[in-house]
Amino acid sequence: MSILRNIAGVAGLIFSLTAQADIIYLNNGDKISGTITKMEPNAVSIDIDYAEEVIVIDWKDISTLETEGEVTILKSDSTRAKGRIESARNGDITLGGPTGSTLRLDDITNINPVPEGTYVGEGIFDLGGFLSTGNTEKGSLHAATEYIYRNEVNRFTLGGTYDLAHDSGKESANNFRIFGQFDRFLDANWYVYANVDFTKDRFQDLDYRITGGAGLGYQIWDDSEKFLSLEAGPGYTYEVYTSEQKFNRLDDNTITYADGLLEGRAIDILGSGAHQTSADTYSRDLEDKRNYVNARWAMDFHHWFLDESLQFFHNHEGIISLEQASDLLIRTHTGVRVPVFKGFDVLAQFDYDWKNIPATGKEREDFRYILGIGYAW
Repeated sequence: MSILRNIAGVAGLIFSLTAQADIIYLNNGDKISGTITKMEPNAVSIDIDYAEEVIVIDWKDISTLETEGEVTILKSDSTRAKGRIESARNGDITLGGPTGSTLRLDDITNINPVPEGTYVGEGIFDLGGFLSTGNTEKGSLHAATEYIYRNEVNRFTLGGTYDLAHDSGKESANNFRIFGQFDRFLDANWYVYANVDFTKDRFQDLDYRITGGAGLGYQIWDDSEKFLSLEAGPGYTYEVYTSEQKFNRLDDNTITYADGLLEGRAIDILGSGAHQTSADTYSRDLEDKRNYVNARWAMDFHHWFLDESLQFFHNHEGIISLEQASDLLIRTHTGVRVPVFKGFDVLAQFDYDWKNIPATGKEREDFRYILGIGYAW
């Protein structure tokens, strides 16, 4: 769901209170009367009394159109034009009135937007997982949410994810992530951003990772059908890993561990952090702190297909240390949504994470297959 869809919906309500009827003339000779709620380069949306939902008509099927009253048009350079639409032909919109003008359809971002400075919000919540019992007992839970609050120049994003899984009665996954970002648009496409991210993953021995940064973004698409943005910029990462190191005692003065022998009393060697787990076994927690300046890049893409009956999405983020290039983190989320009923959808998603230098003894990659339901508002 695009943020412009919410803006257009509110604007359509406001416009319907003042306009009696807008008319769309089709190439086949038919005409449709109602309230035009949105105009985009590929289609026009009109709200009519006898239809339960807004009707979307391709421009290729439209001969011309006109509005009963004055409308406000938001252009791609964020300026506005006002007037009654007298005609729309060959990609041009003609406005009437004392200061009548002709606008290119490609330069129109929205019709009757909410008043300048007004914030509009949209959000999504996903819940998924699986459970199997019998000879194999496994289960998982996945929850994710994101909320966007914006006007024409400012956009705030806040979200989070949580994953929990068990296998044969033992916990096999437990991690969560919280993130936030502020975007300030310089024009219709370019924006600057500042973000912060907090991640914790028990089974990666990650106590926490805090990443913050700022940079430049470019929004290629943002309409009801498709969205695509690209971002890049510097940042800073601070992460703490804690892992358990185990030792075996050979005799009173010698203990062994994975990398060799240590001579001396076990407690003296391992320090106050060591504890005895059995008669001949000791363990201690090893803390690995890493902090570095990083470079970040990101892409966010989603696109509706089949007359908005299927949405494909892909989100990619990469963070690389500028002090040790081999320290690389990549996160991706890829999947599809199928709407089912008034904001609810079914979800199939694949998540892939890569940490090139993980904690000692841990794998570089994590992946998750997610089936679930979502709700968008």
